Amino acid sequence: MKIKIAHLASFTGNIGDIANHESFYYNFKKALGCDIEITKLEIRDYYLIWNNKKFDNDFIDLVNQHDLFIIGGGNLFELCWDYSETGTTVNLSNEQLDMITTPILINAIGLDVNKGVNKENIKKFSDFIAKLQEKNSFFTVRNEGSFDIVKKFFPQYEEYILKTMDNGFYLSDIIKDKKNKKKYIGINIAKDMADIRYEKIPYECFIEEICKVIEKICNETDYKIMMLPHIYSDFEAIMDIMESLDNQLVRTRLSIAPLIHGLELDTFNYYRQCKAIYAMRFHANVCAISLNIATVPILNYPKHIELYDDLGYKERVIDTNNKNFVSKLNAYTEKIISNDFYNIDAEEYIKNSKEVYYKKIKEWWNCRSGFPCS
Repeated sequence: MKIKIAHLASFTGNIGDIANHESFYYNFKKALGCDIEITKLEIRDYYLIWNNKKFDNDFIDLVNQHDLFIIGGGNLFELCWDYSETGTTVNLSNEQLDMITTPILINAIGLDVNKGVNKENIKKFSDFIAKLQEKNSFFTVRNEGSFDIVKKFFPQYEEYILKTMDNGFYLSDIIKDKKNKKKYIGINIAKDMADIRYEKIPYECFIEEICKVIEKICNETDYKIMMLPHIYSDFEAIMDIMESLDNQLVRTRLSIAPLIHGLELDTFNYYRQCKAIYAMRFHANVCAISLNIATVPILNYPKHIELYDDLGYKERVIDTNNKNFVSKLNAYTEKIISNDFYNIDAEEYIKNSKEVYYKKIKEWWNCRSGFPCS
């Protein structure tokens, strides 16, 4: 039996989202014992800035032609959009939700208030959750502080909404280790949302410190550097680093992993060649941990720090907005130079979370869909 899925999420321009989705598809099929057919609905097409499509009757008709409607994962539920019926970019009214006859799964999604929130949007989103609960939809949030937002702003739904791991934690199910010799130290840094990321340390000072790390590793070890962009603006940060480094070092010791449409997962094969990864973006951390690569979490977005709190490793975080940023960064680098690598030991937590999540999805699906899978 084949399940036809309409999937509303981000599919363009961020390889972390692709890791998330493909890991979900793999485990969903495995758990339900069914084949799937995906209609990908790019959320950016519905953004006002793109304005290619609308949440209208045609959208409702399309969703209702499928067996399952999935929203997320990804950080889709930012509660800062006043124009929207829900306060998020998923601009579906409760009247439209009533018109959707297809079962709805909110898949390990991110809630976010760091870009702003107000009482009106809290009320709108609360009504949105209530309607989903009324429709017996399966609502799950990812483990990076989103459930804390539920508890703070929507405590009446704590028992309804399930916290689970981001599906990027299951990337190792689909990206296998080729046992390559680990010749590289990976670095992923971000330049977007600078007002939040670099609130305490100027971006230029941050780049200067990263360059010092690269120079120290190259001067004192045989490792080469692999820059690991996740979205296209990451190349701007990479260029800023390259322009600040010695030309000979850049030419002989620094490489950049590709971003290729349709081949996004290939970038994670470059992850596999790294002995350790300095990771800033959410999925750079998630995917490095999944692939059992020593992870140096350089974080400056509040919710991402909560990820490590959930894993039990908050003390490992290097917060760029903390006064001990430089000393902690240098301490990690000394460990790498000494070949003192220690990974985030989350394998058992990841395994148990995955088993619970997909068991619950299967139970919900068998009750909700009308045609159980094996």
